[in-house]
Amino acid sequence: MSRRIAAPAPVIAMPPPAQPIVTYTLDLPNARVLVGSDLHAWPGVMTTGIRSFLWAAKKLKPDVVCLNGDVVDGATLSRFSRAGWQYRPTLKDEIMAAQAFLAQVRKASHKAEHVYTRGNHCSRVENALANRLPEFESMPGTRLEELFPDWVVCGSLELPGTTIKHRWHNGQNAARQNTLKSGRHYVTGHLHAFQVTAVSDLSGTRYGVDTGTLADPYGRNSAIAREPHGNTVVAGLS
Repeated sequence: MSRRIAAPAPVIAMPPPAQPIVTYTLDLPNARVLVGSDLHAWPGVMTTGIRSFLWAAKKLKPDVVCLNGDVVDGATLSRFSRAGWQYRPTLKDEIMAAQAFLAQVRKASHKAEHVYTRGNHCSRVENALANRLPEFESMPGTRLEELFPDWVVCGSLELPGTTIKHRWHNGQNAARQNTLKSGRHYVTGHLHAFQVTAVSDLSGTRYGVDTGTLADPYGRNSAIAREPHGNTVVAGLS
């Protein structure tokens, strides 16, 4: 009588976790860089900022397109309590809306390098998983790099003479402080302020830039910042 030997169970190898890129450097002097920030993606929302960014991505033919933080909002993950029956989209709906927009940007600027810098709202998403469900560490789909695989996700983008990062200093003089203390052109978002500040000294003139917000500055997903509706900046700084 023959004895059947059970075949060993297949071993499913999990892919190694994506290592976060802190600083992404591009040696592109005099590059044409299109920067927008603070999309705070909500489903079904189309703003002047979004339309103009897509127009610029197609017509200006940038070498690099950078979405400088807070592409998603993470409304349901906020530390602030919900106000009554205030609508908050699910995280899934936010991510799907962001993915759709990023796909449109890539289609409009298919020859460009595409970079996504982390913002505080983006970190909110990963931090919620890491702290509430640590058992999901290294699982596919739990990192921004895996949710937006066609973009280089990083902490900051470094170009010759220019740093692009979601935030550094805060307050109404943030743009000036960023370029003054870094000694470089410095492009940020976060404050939704949409401003350009020049600093001149013995080393020359450099600029601190706040790229405003692609979201509706008076919308529910941007209720804290009621600043002028800025949206994009084209930087050819060196």
